[in-house]
Amino acid sequence: MCMTNKRVDQMFSEPRFRQLLTDADTNAKADWDRTFVDDLTDRFSHYGMGMYLSPLQRHHLERIAETH
Repeated sequence: MCMTNKRVDQMFSEPRFRQLLTDADTNAKADWDRTFVDDLTDRFSHYGMGMYLSPLQRHHLERIAETH
């Protein structure tokens, strides 16, 4: 199984990715989660939809965004 990094625009529409970041920002309570979301947000501001995510980063982003 190949676990390669992909660009965000290969995985999500821009509105969907922005919503994931917003939801994750709202839900991040633990220090690690907060640091992770802040780092992704900074990278997105710099690289936009051309930034890369690993499968594990995607998993963590979706996990944090979906926490209630």
